[in-house]
Amino acid sequence: MKGKSINQTLWSSSYGILSNQQIPAFFSGAKVKRIRPYSRPSVGDCVIGWGNKANTETAIHFAHGKNLNYLRLEDGFIAYLGHPTTDQKRLSLIKDDLGIYYDAHQPSRLESLCHGEFSATDEKRAEALISQITSLGISKYNHARESIPLWMSERFKGENCVLVVDQTAGDQSISSGLADGDSFHHMLRAAIKAHPNTPILIKTHPDVLVAGKAGKRGHFSADNLPDNVYLLTSDCSIPELMSWVEDVYVVTSQLGFEALLYGKRVHCFGMPFYAGWGLTIDHLICPRRTARLSLPQLVYASLVQYPTYVHPVGENFCQVEEIIDWLALQLTTSFSPQGLKQAPQQAVDTCYALGFSLWKRAFVKQFVGRLAKSVVFVSNEEKLDALLRDHAYKDSTRNCSVLLWGRGRAEWAKSL
Repeated sequence: MKGKSINQTLWSSSYGILSNQQIPAFFSGAKVKRIRPYSRPSVGDCVIGWGNKANTETAIHFAHGKNLNYLRLEDGFIAYLGHPTTDQKRLSLIKDDLGIYYDAHQPSRLESLCHGEFSATDEKRAEALISQITSLGISKYNHARESIPLWMSERFKGENCVLVVDQTAGDQSISSGLADGDSFHHMLRAAIKAHPNTPILIKTHPDVLVAGKAGKRGHFSADNLPDNVYLLTSDCSIPELMSWVEDVYVVTSQLGFEALLYGKRVHCFGMPFYAGWGLTIDHLICPRRTARLSLPQLVYASLVQYPTYVHPVGENFCQVEEIIDWLALQLTTSFSPQGLKQAPQQAVDTCYALGFSLWKRAFVKQFVGRLAKSVVFVSNEEKLDALLRDHAYKDSTRNCSVLLWGRGRAEWAKSL
């Protein structure tokens, strides 16, 4: 369901949807109202809920009782400049009137699109998208990612590895993808058997690593791993990580879809949206998925047709290419005394921000984006001097930067 103009009311029982000020932008500014026993919707109104969450039952019952369309919402596959724990600016939204892409138990609008017709122009457009995405390393979340850890370079010396992708335990996409916790251990055993003499990396899910996701855990730990299996707890740059691997083992992770874009062999032990179309090595079957797709056809359905995109500047409907162009600008642009300079930047560990009032601090982290892993606000010059001295003395291996508000401290900054 694309972003067509909707003048009617959107009804929901979800507090998260009702309180999210961005949702109306994906529906041409339509009002969102709470479902109540006395609600009187108009013909043509729509009911919305988030994915297959338990709290959608009230909304589904309301939609059926009032004979209204029901849409399941989810973030799109290119969703944020940063990570949603720190970046609330959503770039895309899925609005599915049949099911939801990660639930293989029932049809979804994405499945329907995959069974549709694709022109040569569609495929050429998707090929260009694949090239852009892989050259820029664009993903669902585009926060600062680390380089491959030094221990990998020293231990493997460029040797190809096998990547096994972990997910957060209990994630709904696992059970909805016809899998469970045992699927992960079955996947690892299969990878070890197929690649007995190859280093195997188990990639920890970013939500387990990101601050603010307390209580999140994966299915693997460093305890009792076989000799050729290593736990990768760094949130690595995706292009860099993909350059180390040929085979990628997943249950339902979106990283499997992204691995296809990089030309990797993807082994699926669940039934994610990109499995069952002849592009992956599948250990499960979805009888509904009878089409055999090319990778550009899958990309066109998944990234062009399925989500609705809203440009972060102006909040107008746009195409995926406009989102990628905007992301490219954010991810590759730095500032120099001579003006804008297009160059990829390595993120510093800490950015010390001086001279920002409380209201300005709210947007600084998004402004800094991937150029710093953390932002520390400092109240005065003396405090900053002390922090920089302490930083250099205690940990010279971690780099930092300084961000100043205004020109008043320009001369003082030269002494840093």
